[in-house]
Amino acid sequence: IKLKKDTNINELLKKYELKLIKKYSDTLFLVSTKNVLDTLGTANSLHEDNATKYAQPNFTIEVIKR
Repeated sequence: IKLKKDTNINELLKKYELKLIKKYSDTLFLVSTKNVLDTLGTANSLHEDNATKYAQPNFTIEVIKR
């Protein structure tokens, strides 16, 4: 999530039920959703929120070697 200046990340974490994974700067954060099935919808909602500059889903998968 890239926040607009003077936006409180904690408000967005609570509003969208997110978990803070990593803080890159005062306005750039990596977060996760409670439910992975809601990832795209949550990213879309965050993108449309006036408190954010942008939000993009970051899908990852675990690769298991045989």
